[in-house]
Amino acid sequence: MIKEAFRQQPLLKEAISQSIRELGKYYSRLELLTLKMRRRSDELLRTCKLSIKNGRKERAIIYANEIAEIRKFLTTVSRTQIALEQAILRLETIREVCPTLEELKSLISDVGGVLSSVAEIMPSAYPEFTKLKNVVNSILESTQISATPPMEPVVTSGPSAKAIIEEATYLLEEDVRRKIPEPPRSLPPEIITDPPTLPIKEKIAITSTGSEVSIPSEVANLRQGKKRSGEPSYSSNDEYTPLLMELILDYLERNNGELDLDECSKELNMSKERVLELLERLSVEGKIKIEQ
Repeated sequence: MIKEAFRQQPLLKEAISQSIRELGKYYSRLELLTLKMRRRSDELLRTCKLSIKNGRKERAIIYANEIAEIRKFLTTVSRTQIALEQAILRLETIREVCPTLEELKSLISDVGGVLSSVAEIMPSAYPEFTKLKNVVNSILESTQISATPPMEPVVTSGPSAKAIIEEATYLLEEDVRRKIPEPPRSLPPEIITDPPTLPIKEKIAITSTGSEVSIPSEVANLRQGKKRSGEPSYSSNDEYTPLLMELILDYLERNNGELDLDECSKELNMSKERVLELLERLSVEGKIKIEQ
């Protein structure tokens, strides 16, 4: 009986060491997940700023809501990481001392709760969590606890320890808030103002479908001015011209054949003159037909 008790003790330490290693792996996975979500939040924040700059209020609100959800998720991940750290520290302490049965039961219960929290964030790792809990429980059931008086527990759950955990949680959440800026709460006044009245538009036709599209009268005037001045109607060839022409055609198709020179120039990041040059080239190549 005495030999059996001494033989089971190394098995218990081995199981605890295995649990520590596995929990460390889960902590690293959560750290990688946190970095990935932070990068995604930064990308969405840049897109949100661009949408505000371009006057797209609805899109900016969508991106802001998505950033808020990511922040909530990162807060949950941070709390789970703290719980993992606490469980690892308790396991390391129990491994170094002679634990009592009550301490082991309490510890296994805490570890199980942490694993359940991690499983909610990383469902793909749930089979590994189940296997780990089964290993620890089987070793606990087969281990004989010695009759020596229990040692004073090193890890306590008193008010001081709870206060420290709460402080660490608060500091970690503050780190997350500093690394991920708040999305804009309101839009600049100039974006919320009523849209300007659109000018009367003239019609052009796309020869491939015969459907009509419209452009502002200023486009036709600028085009006529170029013809009268004898300037070339479009710039010389370059490697980007075919792509830019496709973008112009795509813009016309997405806007039901209506062309707003200011909007098109801003959306495609081109000058108005460049848009006119590409329209003229599309007309020369027979892809569109401009009717006066």
